[in-house]
Amino acid sequence: MNFLSRSGGRRSPISFSTVLVFGLIGALLMFGFPLLGKIKEAIFNILAKFGLVNNKNDDAVDGAIANSGDPNSPWNPNFWRQYLGHYTNPMTNEQAQAICTQIWNAAGAFDDDEDAMIAAVKKCRTKGAVSFVCYWFSNMHAADLLTWFQGGVWPNDRLSNEDLSRIISYVNSLPNY
Repeated sequence: MNFLSRSGGRRSPISFSTVLVFGLIGALLMFGFPLLGKIKEAIFNILAKFGLVNNKNDDAVDGAIANSGDPNSPWNPNFWRQYLGHYTNPMTNEQAQAICTQIWNAAGAFDDDEDAMIAAVKKCRTKGAVSFVCYWFSNMHAADLLTWFQGGVWPNDRLSNEDLSRIISYVNSLPNY
């Protein structure tokens, strides 16, 4: 590092402090920004857990709820009627009512049984059957099933968007009838 020393009374073109500053800036660029990205991601995940920011599950859930009134949505209580000529009923009235009761009873005052709600939906083997359950849920409880799953503010928050996104993905993978 002869060029940094003051030899012979002449000043070197690059001072030690300049090299140090540029070295720190380079280190920050190399190591700091990736670290800041990880910190930002961790903060985002924490905020998403508390529902303070949207994540990809939120977008899927919001889209399904927005489209639940669409006649081609399996969450529409009348979707199953389109396929009456293709099969008998997706399930009996009693089976659909039992699933609705299982879902309703899985919601507690302070603790919901998310697994029971998910298991109830998985008893449906077609989109028509899901729609038939939505039909009976609407008749029995005067509520839209998908919106009811999402709930509102605590203690009526019911399913997380992650659980609801899993249910929506399951239903979307089912055949129509």
